[in-house]
Amino acid sequence: MELTSTRQQLSEQRARLALSTLGTVTEDRSGATTATTFTDFDYDVAILGLGYVGLPTALAYRAAGHRIAGIDVSEQRVAAIRRGDVDLIPSDRVLLESHRDSDGLLLTTDLSALRRAAAVIICVPTPVSDDLSPQLGILHSACMTAVTNAVTGQLIVLTSTTYVGCTEELVVQPLRDRGMNPGEDVHVVFSPERIDPGNVQFGHEAVPRVIGGVSPACAARAVDLLGSAVEQTHVVSSPGHAEMTKLLENTFRAVNIALANEFADICRELDLDVSAVIDAAATKPYGFMKFTPGPGVGGHCIPCDPHYLLWQLRRQRVAAPMITQAMHEISHRPGRVVDRAKDLLAENGIPLSGARVLVVGVAYKPNVADARESPAIEILQRFWSAGALSRYYDPLFPSVTLPDGHTLTSVPNPGANEPDIVVLHTLHRDIDLSWITPKTLVLDTTYGATDIAHRSVL
Repeated sequence: MELTSTRQQLSEQRARLALSTLGTVTEDRSGATTATTFTDFDYDVAILGLGYVGLPTALAYRAAGHRIAGIDVSEQRVAAIRRGDVDLIPSDRVLLESHRDSDGLLLTTDLSALRRAAAVIICVPTPVSDDLSPQLGILHSACMTAVTNAVTGQLIVLTSTTYVGCTEELVVQPLRDRGMNPGEDVHVVFSPERIDPGNVQFGHEAVPRVIGGVSPACAARAVDLLGSAVEQTHVVSSPGHAEMTKLLENTFRAVNIALANEFADICRELDLDVSAVIDAAATKPYGFMKFTPGPGVGGHCIPCDPHYLLWQLRRQRVAAPMITQAMHEISHRPGRVVDRAKDLLAENGIPLSGARVLVVGVAYKPNVADARESPAIEILQRFWSAGALSRYYDPLFPSVTLPDGHTLTSVPNPGANEPDIVVLHTLHRDIDLSWITPKTLVLDTTYGATDIAHRSVL
């Protein structure tokens, strides 16, 4: 059964839960430290992993009035958070400034702090390797840490995007191996994170949380906690349903981005403006969702999440041809950027080898200091490998390291080197392009620099 709850409905649920959860904890058969009531815990929530998902999550629950233990294995990351030297949207930055020195927000690398929290939320990255296989080491370690430190009465919430069955394999079964019964001694749910770094339109509280509990009691505990920081929750019948929900969300985006890229190629061949076509289609109030073409995809979701599904399906010998083709096309998009730049240079009598190429923006999306899986890194590497003198300009990134280990630094004055071609990859809100002259050869992979009349698009 599925259940969607609004904030108004949650008040009655919390009242019932308060009666059922306070002081009704069974004995911990594992012999670990136990707690008899929520008041025995020093913290309401422990966030394991303080990256692009974990830190905003910690701040959201602190803003909701919870006592938070923010835990990360990196001393450097914890120190950066304490200094405020982290990339956050303005509202989250205000929260960090307000709470980082308060008693209600502990920032630590001490994993034993997990035992002192009524709930543990696991927020660690789930990347893929160069051959597009899931890199599960970080997730394995985080789940094992949570299981090892689990105490009776806790709620454990796995939020990291992963494969179907992961919650069962990495949390539920290890808890049973410890002698702890999920649903009785410890409550376990999967609730996928839905944070979009840099997006100020949809704050943490405005995005509904999907909750899949090991049992109805587990789901109810999670509704109580997660519902305290969001306006709406949606309960599904199992962790597997919630795991697949996240995979569908980002696979849907990947397939549609691949389609938008293909339409961009088609429109260029037919001498049509793909942006005008997409904008016209988007006027339809039903049956169409706007996706825009670009140089590829980056970040922690679209380049990675569908590969967790494809990896699992390959192991079970299940074909997914549409998803496979979409991810294939997405992976080849950066190469097409280089090929298009090569053609434009050739049309102007300039060989790619030795050409001065300037890539504008290396972040995977505008206004975010995050280059994870950014197509710009591969594009720079491809230009460099082809003999071009590739450089980049991005005020958010003083330097980047290419896959071959070569380090590039952002040029301080992008117009000073008179590039043979400028490749627009990411246009941050305040980025200055006034140095681009009518004589500058420009390849706009964003399709958005409409004020540069002489530009060419990908």
